[in-house]
Amino acid sequence: MATPVWKNLRTRISDHLVRRWPVNGRQSEASAAIVSFCFDDFYRSAAQDGAETLDRHAMKATYYAAGGLMGSTCEGLDLFARADLEELIRHGHEIGCHTFNHVRLPDCDGETIEEEIARNRSFILDFADRLASFAYPFGAVSVRSKYLVGRHFPVCRGIDAGINSGLIDFGQLKAVEITPALSLPRVRALLDSAKAMRGWLIFFTHDVSRSPSEHGCRTSDLRAIIDKVGERGMEVLPVGAAAAKVNPFLKRERLSSDTGVSAV
Repeated sequence: MATPVWKNLRTRISDHLVRRWPVNGRQSEASAAIVSFCFDDFYRSAAQDGAETLDRHAMKATYYAAGGLMGSTCEGLDLFARADLEELIRHGHEIGCHTFNHVRLPDCDGETIEEEIARNRSFILDFADRLASFAYPFGAVSVRSKYLVGRHFPVCRGIDAGINSGLIDFGQLKAVEITPALSLPRVRALLDSAKAMRGWLIFFTHDVSRSPSEHGCRTSDLRAIIDKVGERGMEVLPVGAAAAKVNPFLKRERLSSDTGVSAV
């Protein structure tokens, strides 16, 4: 049995390697900066207040759904209901995969990972005609899980903060979390950097309200970020659509028939 010290060391080594091993690594062909908004898990407030805020500006987001969370609550907050999922799809938002039970993939064996993906794919495709991409629950990813998930999804998003540019690791896209701790000056700096390098800046959060959770964002903060994006004339696209624009090869690429998932 592995000791806590060895397990910690093994995790640190894996984290180091996985960030330096691009899966589906491709060169960006973006001619201008792109911004994407994502909601993980996702909460009813994100499907309602979040979507309403984006829809006012004709912007579409990617919602990463874990089917097993539908209709449940977390720390007193309601997660999405069936009607929320249907409404988002009707309004043109993308739906992504977040495993079925929102599991930490590095803790799972290969069979469990495959089952989680297959079960959630089946759940989502009952509502949508495709899956846009994948997001790692908790942002937890190992070399093994990154490889296994990459066999099903050419576009996968993590939680390491940064801007995607140059040689992009589509197996672990960088993203910036929107929480009350994210300052507006930091947002402005990120947007300016993304515009200067023709980069792809992905924002993600969980719930959206006046009093959000630790991992959610205030409605006013989301509006402020949207305003700053608009002031710079930056294009906003969901993750799947943005990936296809950043590297057109992904628009043509389709996965093996046993997955039933396309890149875009």
